[in-house]
Amino acid sequence: MRGIRLRRAVAACLGVAALSAATATLAPSASADPDIPIDIQTNSTIHLAKLGLDTQGTGRLTGSVDLATGELTGDLVMDASQTNVDLLGIRAATVGVEVAATKPIAGHVNFSDFSIEATASFNIKVLYVRPLGIKWLNLVGNRCHTQTPITINVTGKADPATFRASLSGTFEIPPFTDCGLTTPILTLLISGPGNTFSTS
Repeated sequence: MRGIRLRRAVAACLGVAALSAATATLAPSASADPDIPIDIQTNSTIHLAKLGLDTQGTGRLTGSVDLATGELTGDLVMDASQTNVDLLGIRAATVGVEVAATKPIAGHVNFSDFSIEATASFNIKVLYVRPLGIKWLNLVGNRCHTQTPITINVTGKADPATFRASLSGTFEIPPFTDCGLTTPILTLLISGPGNTFSTS
């Protein structure tokens, strides 16, 4: 039963590992600078292949697009997330997750059709798994994270009238490390290829 509870708790939270850009605001610069600043509130859906579950995440992307080359650069800050998982009206676990970028986002915008290609790299940190919401009990310790950074390549298009962007891509979740006795459980239940990311 504990394995089932941990599976549901972690699955509910890892969607925050999402990298997304559903709503974008690109404001032309008032100066002669050829860059367009980016300020994007992110909203995304991530499908975890091994669990067969869809999860949502939020964050913010700031950066710029070079008008001469179409080069896209930016920094993504994802909100830390806490989710309470209830079974039969009882809190089974509280899970906290953080997505930490390991390098700036890099990509390209094709101004002929407003298609977008971009690459991002990040680690998933499981901050805590607290059974029954007990604040002093943390099953994963304070260093639980993916062994290596996750890399995701996304493609899509922006609407030139509204600058809203729809993007999608697939990625692989590496094994977890430094999660105490739960390390092999997290790896078994979550790590693997075929996970998908999309925005709308």
